[in-house]
Amino acid sequence: MSILTIDDLRKEFGSLVAVDGANFEIEEGEFVSILGPSGSGKSTILRMIAGFENPSAGTITLSGEDITDQPPFERDTNMVFQHLALFPHLTVGENIEYGLKQRDVDKAERKESVEEMLEMVQLGGYADRDISELSGGEQQRVALARAIVNEPEVVLFDEPLASLDRKLRQHMQFELQRIQEETGITFLYVTHDQEIALSISDRMVILNDGVIEQIGSVEELYDSPTSEFVADFLGDLNSISARVSALTEDQVTFTARDLDFTYSRSELQIPGGISLQKDDQVDLCVRPYDTRVQREAVDGSITGTIQNRMYRGNETAYVVDTSWGEFLVIDEEQTTDIDIDTTVSMDWDGSNTFVYAVEGS
Repeated sequence: MSILTIDDLRKEFGSLVAVDGANFEIEEGEFVSILGPSGSGKSTILRMIAGFENPSAGTITLSGEDITDQPPFERDTNMVFQHLALFPHLTVGENIEYGLKQRDVDKAERKESVEEMLEMVQLGGYADRDISELSGGEQQRVALARAIVNEPEVVLFDEPLASLDRKLRQHMQFELQRIQEETGITFLYVTHDQEIALSISDRMVILNDGVIEQIGSVEELYDSPTSEFVADFLGDLNSISARVSALTEDQVTFTARDLDFTYSRSELQIPGGISLQKDDQVDLCVRPYDTRVQREAVDGSITGTIQNRMYRGNETAYVVDTSWGEFLVIDEEQTTDIDIDTTVSMDWDGSNTFVYAVEGS
């Protein structure tokens, strides 16, 4: 059942269109992330859902009720901000019970709810502590407890983990997942951090310049991106410009400079709706994990020089300097051990090759 529906949402700031025709639905109990680069409009969408910004057009429906024009305090949503917005003059317990007091909840019930929330976020016994005594991660937990204590239909997150170090960020990702699963509350999370979104989301909404590029599960968006923007934004990507030089019923040949790449049509990753024609300009893209590197130059393959090598414990990454630009190759099995300045060649399988049409070609 859909709990939140965004229909043709648009936001203009003067001549700037921050959000242009956004459409998506979130099911009850889902953990959905809106992911995009800075300035893509993701926080603007969140603020419109929360009621802090008025849409220029479109509607927002929560549990079947049109809330587009409702003020924030009338919406059954709570928001966790990037800077948390905790009250420094209140104790941990007073911060958490603030929303309950606004609703005139009985004092004994408030105390019981606060204790339950503190146990939920693993801060039992912290009720009387000052906010200033807490670490960054502990403050994050208090902000989360305050957001869910009222049991809203949707909790909105505006990059609340951005200021934490990497290790604490990873820990809080697991905590967010655990708490969302235990409470069953719908979470809508905004971030520009691909690692966070890929780790915590049931589904993702990919935003680019105010326009939704793709919506789907984590696996779907990573394995079957419908645009080069999505493919590149969700992970590293090696890309070369090519031309469709030959077509048969079963095969396609791409020519890039003086190199030919011939693949079976059936194995290529071609987004739906693209029908290749002779002389089409395309980008051939492959992920670093699917790119192979060999010690010697091989005729008919892309060659380059190892510029950098990074050992990462369970994998080795190579940066290869080529006339096409830099290529990143990640050897998960660590079957190769190549020194810097070594001349190498690279290849990959057609089944790992994404083909994207070049706009305007």
